[in-house]
Amino acid sequence: MRKPTRLGHAQPCCACAKVFVMLYPELKQIRADQQEILNHVLEKQEAETAYLDAAQTMDRVGISARTLMRCQQRGEIAVAKIKNRKKYFRDSDVERLRREYRGLA
Repeated sequence: MRKPTRLGHAQPCCACAKVFVMLYPELKQIRADQQEILNHVLEKQEAETAYLDAAQTMDRVGISARTLMRCQQRGEIAVAKIKNRKKYFRDSDVERLRREYRGLA
């Protein structure tokens, strides 16, 4: 019978502990491989994503700077990145905002 620990959970039996010790390195490697794949996918998405600055976004949607700020504050569009103190928006987000703002969605 297993002894309860301070937190009320039972300690694993010897067989479970041995299996855990055997499988832990493999599990750790699988997790590392999973993270590597995720990083690769994110890098690929970043490279393929088109970005528009605020002026291009306002021109595409047909709105003023103040309206763009209101849309950001309401969560209708998010700044994807800031580079050299300039805001950039994903092209897909700008297109979605344009369709919603113009009633085309």
